[in-house]
Amino acid sequence: MSEGRRMTTRILRRPLPPHCRLRSDAYPVLALILCLCFHAAEAASPASGAAASFDAACRAYEKGEYEKALRMNMQVLQDGFVSAALLYNIGNCYFRLGDIPRAILYYRRAWYLAPSDADIAANLTFALHVLGLEPLRSNRLLDLLRRLSVLHWAVVLIAAYWILCVLVTAMLWNSRVRRLGRKIALLMAIIALVALLGIGSWLPLLLCPEAVITAPNTKVLFAPLPGSTLHFYLPQGSLVRVRRARDGWLEVEAGPGQRGWVQESFLVRILPRGLSRWNQ
Repeated sequence: MSEGRRMTTRILRRPLPPHCRLRSDAYPVLALILCLCFHAAEAASPASGAAASFDAACRAYEKGEYEKALRMNMQVLQDGFVSAALLYNIGNCYFRLGDIPRAILYYRRAWYLAPSDADIAANLTFALHVLGLEPLRSNRLLDLLRRLSVLHWAVVLIAAYWILCVLVTAMLWNSRVRRLGRKIALLMAIIALVALLGIGSWLPLLLCPEAVITAPNTKVLFAPLPGSTLHFYLPQGSLVRVRRARDGWLEVEAGPGQRGWVQESFLVRILPRGLSRWNQ
């Protein structure tokens, strides 16, 4: 992290997505995809009560009333409205109140909904730096592919598929479009392949979801038993990947060669198991 990097103090005032009022439980992958769909939908303004509370929370934050802003934002979230802007603002409130692990949790949640947002990425990196944790690393190809969310890649794939179907049908019925149609069809096939790679880049994070360690100096054990041998410690705020669950224990991976079991109560999943649990 470069010297002199500062936290982005501004809040996001993007309107709440109009159709984000979801209360059904779902698996993490389905939960994320549904939330992304509603987050990206463009329609009429959201429910006036949620919008008013969101704006009031923004004003409270700007006045330095961070606890009040947090309460209002969490109420909006508890009412079932989810957006990257809301999660990001909650992260800012937690950061200002000194709860850095919770700030990391909500910044990371916001990142899943808006992976190309520079403010979200900068604040997440800064919060990790405050706790002395390494910034998240991935190769450049993954970073590039994850500039678009799963939903955006899915839209690209579906659009390319339907254009390809129309072109093939047109070429079968009209020989005059075959020459140009072949070139466009090849282009659509390449775009579809890139979209598949984009969706595939997200699968590791969806199949082995991330979580944030919320307890200080969490013990990671070799087995899911209270008396098991200690493997290593994880500092508060660490991001880990959840591999499997067993009787109130989770097998987590913090890095190469760092895999073990922790009690489920010592961490919070980035992607909640139900869309109504984003306020945990």
